[in-house]
Amino acid sequence: MIKKLLHIILLLFFIFTGCEKKIEYNNFSKLLNTVSMLENDIDKQKYINNFLKQLSPEKYPIIENDSTVILIHQGSDSIISLLGDMNYWTEPDTFFYIAGTDLSYLKLKIEPDAILEYWIIKDGKHPQIDSLNSSTVNNDFGITSQIKMPLATSCKILDNIKKYDISQNEILTQYNFSSRIIKNIDGISVLLPKNYNEYYSYPLIIFLDGSQYIKYSHADKIIYRMIELEMIEEVIAVFLDLNIENQNNFSNTLINDNYINFFTKEFFPFIEDRFSVLKNPESKLIISKSLSSSIAAVLAYEKPNLIGNVYSQSGYYSMDDNYLIKLYSENITKKINFLIEIGTYEQNVSHSIIPPSKTNFLLTNRIMHTILESKGYKNEFHEFNSGHTWSNWSNHLSEGLLHFFALNKNK
Repeated sequence: MIKKLLHIILLLFFIFTGCEKKIEYNNFSKLLNTVSMLENDIDKQKYINNFLKQLSPEKYPIIENDSTVILIHQGSDSIISLLGDMNYWTEPDTFFYIAGTDLSYLKLKIEPDAILEYWIIKDGKHPQIDSLNSSTVNNDFGITSQIKMPLATSCKILDNIKKYDISQNEILTQYNFSSRIIKNIDGISVLLPKNYNEYYSYPLIIFLDGSQYIKYSHADKIIYRMIELEMIEEVIAVFLDLNIENQNNFSNTLINDNYINFFTKEFFPFIEDRFSVLKNPESKLIISKSLSSSIAAVLAYEKPNLIGNVYSQSGYYSMDDNYLIKLYSENITKKINFLIEIGTYEQNVSHSIIPPSKTNFLLTNRIMHTILESKGYKNEFHEFNSGHTWSNWSNHLSEGLLHFFALNKNK
């Protein structure tokens, strides 16, 4: 009797309000309960359509209680699932259809400060962005949708740059540069201070995977803007691509003397002959992520007279049978300053190409940090609730630059 009475009341709402009753978006459970009380599938669908009509981009994804996220999809002709940081990009999580409607949903528990990326999967194939989510991220494997939780920190400089009218051609110069030691080196990009003076020497920042840092994190513009705002020292930044994945030795071993010889015999002579950079290693920083972090860590250890600072984002420290972990744990301590960042969702990275025992980047980065601490290295370590993505790396780049080159910082 009570259920029938509620059904009549809801029908009256539809008749007299034209289905325009304002719906609470932060209480999806209430919506589910309301729909379940409607006996007629037509009325259920009308209610859902009204819900979707009122759903504006800024209200999606739906977030309840700072840690519950609801993703939705309309269309009853497919099995919908999610693949992303939340499930380590392995086994998709399937959406649930609301009975009597064409709306499916997935409820997730996520840390209040997390930033995660994902795809929507239809019928087990055809990954695509979430059409309802206006927040997307460019990656080297495509465009993904992004969930940014309420307490997630935002890179203000990066947000500012999106409104900052400056082109790469204004701040970057391309130089012809090739190598006889390393294959597939095809030029470098260099950022000089706006008022560059060849009679003054500058700190040097080297970006490995340089073109990706330019394309996906706007590293060149971040540096340029931070110098302009007097947040960091005037620096020279060099963006270099080693194309590690294309080297012939990748399937066997990555770490070898070729990279050391390349930097000592070709790269640094080229840079120092053309630009006025400080010679002391404390004024040189190498920034890298994932695979290239292995090269950065080896170079710094083998040539601490050249590189004194290492900024590692999601480093692959289990490479080559834990070579790096053994290198730093079993040998003498050298004067190297580390900043290591890792995402808590990096527990099964590149599982399709990396051996299963090596995919837990979170674990190996923690081990690396522990070793550096025990050996007396100057190092700082940060974990973020993010994945192995540019959402993670881009969002914290400006903080890393401040860590090493904050203006007037006491060194």
